[in-house]
Amino acid sequence: MKLKAIATFALMLLVASVVAAQDASALRIADVGPYDSAVPGQIIELRVEGFGERFTSPPGDALKVLITQGGTTLTATARTASPVIIREAPTGGDMSRAEMKTYQGVSFAVPRGLRAGEAEVVVTYR
Repeated sequence: MKLKAIATFALMLLVASVVAAQDASALRIADVGPYDSAVPGQIIELRVEGFGERFTSPPGDALKVLITQGGTTLTATARTASPVIIREAPTGGDMSRAEMKTYQGVSFAVPRGLRAGEAEVVVTYR
């Protein structure tokens, strides 16, 4: 089964605009970091929800990061894949009602050959 997560971002001005997954069992990119801008060669981490398992290292060719810009798709190798737990407060910032959320942190280097502008990032896992 192939699962996908999609987020839109702009290289040079990396603006994380999260797109919800189409079905509940699919992967979803919840956050992109560490910055809101990136250039080719920079390492970016995605916080991904929806994995049925937790990785302590990338699972080889089963985990891919595909970046599409202007009709061209480039593949980036997942450098790391590790569990991440974040304390998130509900809207309004009341930390007394904060909940722990579990994500899979997937990092990759932004591939060369991309230009400034929007690109689509897809994480696939088979």
